[in-house]
Amino acid sequence: MAHQFVGVDAHKRSITVAVVDAVGGQLAAASFANSSSGVEEVMAWLPAAAPVLRGWGGRIIGARPASG
Repeated sequence: MAHQFVGVDAHKRSITVAVVDAVGGQLAAASFANSSSGVEEVMAWLPAAAPVLRGWGGRIIGARPASG
């Protein structure tokens, strides 16, 4: 199965998430509120947007808070 990668751009009020393939082709993208419910929406959206990631278990590899 092909590799997929997820990029997350978090800002003070929004979170934008993009799924790309191994050569950088965009497969899906969406924006969510930067809130507890927004994070829950991201986690619910990811399995359909990036089916290859189904076994990832919701682990976050690295993150830092947005400052602006």
